[in-house]
Amino acid sequence: GGTAESNNTLATSVTSTLSASPDLHVECVALLNASFQSGDNVTLNWSVRNSGNASTGAAFYDRVLVVNQDTGVTLVNTWVQYDSAVLGAIGAGESRDRSHSFNLPQGVNGAGNLRITVTTDIGGNLVEYNGGGTAESNNSTTLDVVSRLAPYPNLVLSDIVAPANALAGRTVELSWTVTNSGA
Repeated sequence: GGTAESNNTLATSVTSTLSASPDLHVECVALLNASFQSGDNVTLNWSVRNSGNASTGAAFYDRVLVVNQDTGVTLVNTWVQYDSAVLGAIGAGESRDRSHSFNLPQGVNGAGNLRITVTTDIGGNLVEYNGGGTAESNNSTTLDVVSRLAPYPNLVLSDIVAPANALAGRTVELSWTVTNSGA
């Protein structure tokens, strides 16, 4: 008698483990400038900490996003590369200081309540993991700051003097006063 149909199944036990992975966080977000105003060059500093159990190994990008909360205008939206070949891998428990400088626009778009968000590994170049399952969603930190409106000139014409009558093609004498009622 045949066993052809009774020997088609095999059971085995396999144990799998997760590989070690980095887990990046943004910390210590601060502006180098204590106070600033529209039109200023601003330097943003932050640290990227690896709280995972493996080094980063590959290059990744940090995103700097600056939005004027009063006007809704996005002032900065850029990716800043972390090149591990040049700067070295970020080992487990280590951090690296980062910075990016940008110019605020002149006028009201560069003044008011600004929200600065720094997100590390924005492109998802690294596979991150932690026991809480939040390694891919814990990569952002936000800083709210206020930028003053720079003083701008406000030129006003007054005391305009012109003749009551003039002839075409003839020179006329005009005078006026210009004052700056702004800064």
